[in-house]
Amino acid sequence: MTTSVRCHNDQHRVFTESPMLSKDTTRAYHRMAPRYDSRWHRYMEEVFDRALRYMEGQDPLGVLDVGCGTGEFFRRLKIQFPEAVFVGVDPAAGMIEAARRKFGTDSQVSFQCALAEALPFREGQFDWVICLNALHCFRDAQAAVGEMVRVLRPGGRFLVIDWCRDAWVCRLLNQWCRWFDPAHAWMYTAGELRHMAESRGIQVIRVDRFRVSGPGRLQLWEMMACLGEKLQVRF
Repeated sequence: MTTSVRCHNDQHRVFTESPMLSKDTTRAYHRMAPRYDSRWHRYMEEVFDRALRYMEGQDPLGVLDVGCGTGEFFRRLKIQFPEAVFVGVDPAAGMIEAARRKFGTDSQVSFQCALAEALPFREGQFDWVICLNALHCFRDAQAAVGEMVRVLRPGGRFLVIDWCRDAWVCRLLNQWCRWFDPAHAWMYTAGELRHMAESRGIQVIRVDRFRVSGPGRLQLWEMMACLGEKLQVRF
């Protein structure tokens, strides 16, 4: 069995999928949900800090988080944007259940089980679409980015932060995860992420590479961020 991944030069990178990789990502994250926040707390807080800096000076009314996990980022966003409405989607029922428990009957926050490649929202519905730490789990990243752009209003902001294959540590990690992590699909380079965004109608404002803490104390985990704005007219 093979999976193809479109790269920055618009060619297909084809790799052989291992038996472990063919396991269901949704089931893997469903099982992980009860311990997810505690296991990845420091790593997530560093990513959230970075994402909030990209959102400074903005005043969104509607924010969509694609691959929202347990919804932890919305705790931070509600403080910064108290008037906004927040919607999170994730394919793992366990993650959505955990997210709903956090926010209870809060009318500003809602969650749905959905695939990133088939978002259940109308075109141009959100002011911001964000995706943190999830792109490497999508089986069709191009389709997922296309869906994020579709539901973003013209002039709205697009932000993706994910693991970055430019660093040698992450190139090794990508290969290891292909074999041993059922939730992992493929890790992209910063150039590939830029290309995916631009090819779907995003005017890229900036692409950054940075490091965060992994399971250990050293900041060896290479990350990338792509911030952009949806063009007023699709090309």
